[in-house]
Formats: sequence, C-alpha cells, structure tokens
Amino acid sequence: MILPLLFVAALSPVIVPAGPYVLVNGVLGPGEWRPSVRIPLDEHTELRAQKDARSLFLAVAFRDSSHTGLDLYVKCRDGIRMLHVSAALGERVFHDGTWSDIEWGRNRWWTANPVCVAAGDGTQHVVAPEAFEFQLARSRLGRQAAFYVHLKRPEKKLPADASPDDPGRWVRLSLDRE
Repeated sequence: MILPLLFVAALSPVIVPAGPYVLVNGVLGPGEWRPSVRIPLDEHTELRAQKDARSLFLAVAFRDSSHTGLDLYVKCRDGIRMLHVSAALGERVFHDGTWSDIEWGRNRWWTANPVCVAAGDGTQHVVAPEAFEFQLARSRLGRQAAFYVHLKRPEKKLPADASPDDPGRWVRLSLDRE
C-alpha cells in the first residue's frame, strides 16, 4: 500500500490543505495537524503538510525510533537547498553541481525545532523530538515545492529511491490551491 502512494506522490504534486498555525516545537500537539495531508514515506515515517496564507508547515513524524538530526532537501523557487536540523539550524545551497558550505543560523525564511541537548550531573543527553516540524515562507517556495528527507542517528533517506541532488523522485507538493 505504501509503495503505490509513494509512486503517485513522486509523479504528481499532492495538494496541501489550509490549516491553523503550527507551533514548531517537535511535539505533534493535539489537533495541530488535523487538517494536514499525510504522506507515508515508508512504513514508519510520514510527511505531514498544511499551509496558511504565508507559511507551509511540515512535520516529519516517525514511529519506529527517535532521530537526532535531519537534512530536509527543498526544491524551491530559486533552486535546491538543504535545511539542516540538529542542535543548531543551518542551510546549504546546491549550485552548478556542488553544495555550498553550511551557513549556520542564517535561516531567515524558515525555522524548525532544534534537537535539545540537556546537561546535568556532569553528563549530557539528547532529548529527541517526536517529529521534526518546519515553518517555511511560501513566498520562497512558489506554487510547487519538492522535498527529500535524510534522517540522522539512525540513518534513513526518503523517498528511498531518490537522491539529494536530483528532485525528480522527491515528494512534490502543490501550494496554489486546496
């Protein structure tokens, strides 16, 4: 059942519904994502998407294990970008076949929940989120956007048959209608 859905999502854009503002904190709050479209990326991971007038909200939700980092590859109006989430937020740009260095903390058109690192009793531990949530400026994305997910620790790349350098098999979303 999941493979046909992924095949369809890769070939034609999935229409994103309107919904309320989402608090981007890594917690899938009650009712926050009720109007969202939910796209299974594999048997344990789904992409949720909804929009308001100014923003696209995404959640990469996982049921099998916690992940402590993510690179979200985005095909937007001005090319391909990689949005990095760990304890810090960063962004790279794909230009002329190569990736730029990561620019840390310069995420002016997007935000996401960073992974929390808690310290106490002389030790540090990671507080892994239940999902990675994003808020992206629709003006930067255009009428359609495409996405590829690389979860970290443990590693998972989705859609599995896609590549971060080629958006041809990424999940495509339509933002111009409901």
